[in-house]
Amino acid sequence: AARAAGVPLVIAGEGPDEPRLRKLAAGGEVTFTGRLAGDALAELRRGAAVALVPSRWEEPLGYAVLEAHAAGVPALASGRGGLPELVSRDALVSADDAEAWTRALRTIWSMSAGERDAIGDGVLARAREELGEDRYYDRLMAVYGDGRP
Repeated sequence: AARAAGVPLVIAGEGPDEPRLRKLAAGGEVTFTGRLAGDALAELRRGAAVALVPSRWEEPLGYAVLEAHAAGVPALASGRGGLPELVSRDALVSADDAEAWTRALRTIWSMSAGERDAIGDGVLARAREELGEDRYYDRLMAVYGDGRP
């Protein structure tokens, strides 16, 4: 994938594809952090230009997308399970199409930092509006039948 000059590529987490990814990244400027938890993961996420969520299984709820958006980081996600409900249509990528992921990531990398920040501000505003505690409370009270929408 293309990268913006001076922007490090970081892969956080573990999984069955890690050995294959390390092999693909050999000789490149890629850092593998392994599994991160708590503050370390939150700090890395806050500094990200984009989060990639290429799930191949039917994600019931994509916490990686929710957490990225809560940090104001745009996400590209596969169209599996509940992920399409969390990202815009433009941010959906076919799970098994490597070329589509390359094109989508190249598009993000070609943007200026300001353009990426504007997208991040938009996803954060949407997350607050649709998933914030007030909205959650209103929906919960509707379930309990207090007459609120």
